[in-house]
Amino acid sequence: MSLIQYVNYVCIKNKSNSNNSNVLFFFVKAIEVWKKVLKRLCTFIDTQLHLSPKNHTREMHSTCVATYNTLITLIIERPTLLDDPENLFELCEIIELGISGEKAQVHKKNFL
Repeated sequence: MSLIQYVNYVCIKNKSNSNNSNVLFFFVKAIEVWKKVLKRLCTFIDTQLHLSPKNHTREMHSTCVATYNTLITLIIERPTLLDDPENLFELCEIIELGISGEKAQVHKKNFL
């Protein structure tokens, strides 16, 4: 299973688990794999939320909410991801995007 397929699987699995069970099969994998998953989830949300307004459907919104829930579960299951400043910065940016609808104009270089 490729990384993209796995991320999609996790998003779909999380979206379909309405009973709030976070059984997402977080197998023991190298932290680099989880860093890629975190980055891909953030990129997915960023891409979706920057689509034109006519593409903002209920399904797209639900998918983004499910992806945010997957991010929450990922951070709970792998809190060491936040030890990396780049991961923390990316996560903060995507949270800010979800709350305010835009990212601050802070450059990574200034933050790190």
